[in-house]
Amino acid sequence: MMNILVLTNFWPTASNSISGIFVPQQIAALCRAGCQVTVLVGATLGKRKERHLSPQELGLPAEEVTLVKVPLLRLPEALSANRLAYRFNLRSTGLSVSRTMASLVRKTGTPQGCIVHGLRHYASSAPYWCGRLRARKIACVHGVDPFLARPSVVGYLKADLQRAQHCLDKIILVGSPLRRHATELGINISKTVVIPNGTEMPALSELPLNIVAGEGILKIASVSNLIALKGIDDNIRALRLLKEQYGIAHWQYSVIGDGPERQRLEALAWALGLSNHIRFLGRLPYDETMHEIARADIISLPSWGEAFGIVYLEAMARMKPTIGCHENGAADIIADGDDGVLVPPKDPDSLALALKRLIENPGLRERLGREARRTAERFSWDANVRCVLELLGLQSSSSQDWAV
Repeated sequence: MMNILVLTNFWPTASNSISGIFVPQQIAALCRAGCQVTVLVGATLGKRKERHLSPQELGLPAEEVTLVKVPLLRLPEALSANRLAYRFNLRSTGLSVSRTMASLVRKTGTPQGCIVHGLRHYASSAPYWCGRLRARKIACVHGVDPFLARPSVVGYLKADLQRAQHCLDKIILVGSPLRRHATELGINISKTVVIPNGTEMPALSELPLNIVAGEGILKIASVSNLIALKGIDDNIRALRLLKEQYGIAHWQYSVIGDGPERQRLEALAWALGLSNHIRFLGRLPYDETMHEIARADIISLPSWGEAFGIVYLEAMARMKPTIGCHENGAADIIADGDDGVLVPPKDPDSLALALKRLIENPGLRERLGREARRTAERFSWDANVRCVLELLGLQSSSSQDWAV
């Protein structure tokens, strides 16, 4: 059995069971591939404790997955823009991880591979802990970290990331749009490889038979953090055009997720006279979120800053016609007109036309949904893990035929 160490900034908690869900999903696939996994997550001293869900609560095999808390002494995040505070946190994090690794190696032996999720904190502190591991080490970048993108901090971050990348064998980007972000941070592009995240595939028998409904109220949904780049305001403006310009009002839009833009989006829906058509459901547990996706007729997430967008895959796995944007992570997944729809970013007019076409054509929704399922099957977590294990110089023990 292969022993894998995972360092992650992302992990579901009791108050947000969907946050970072992609990490335990990948770990489940690692277990299927014959791996024993130890997960290191940070616990900042003095900070209000947020209970991380246990592997058992997440449906992971208790005998194969161990969750270890790393005690971190860190200055408040609000001070991180200060160079000295950032460097203190970087060094403190690196030394804490190093001590925890040393203890683990004494107890369980040296891992055969190490996966680090996120550039900030763990990956950037690699010079402090990489000497503890002889195994290959890879980092995975899941999106543009707003902190790392600040012009005021990029200068000194580049120097730290330059040192850190020499400690890492490869840096995985989950979507091709992240190449530009990596270059801006001074990461050697030859060190990077694009490997998309995966999705869990529900059995077809579990999916509701509403693909070709065609009558009654059409259910449109989006799932995202409510931040500006997700384009939820473009959805709302497009739906206003759908109602007022095209006379199509037999729809309901469910906004799943929460975040700093929620109040503004609710006010926009009210100002445009759409309050009766739009439901803000807030953040839901993972199973409820997937249920809402499965009940929907159309999934629309016109994000203009998406690195990958696992929501697109989750919707496509459930045979939903899905709308994303050109020149974003959705374009790595969706072939416009074949298994979904791509529209120009920040273009409510084009989005309204795409919604109109889908609403008026149930046969098109059916065809796109069926092709979407076939596409999603190529993006399984098992396929993702095979690529990751190959980067680590390991081979999966699974007999499954892999597809990338």
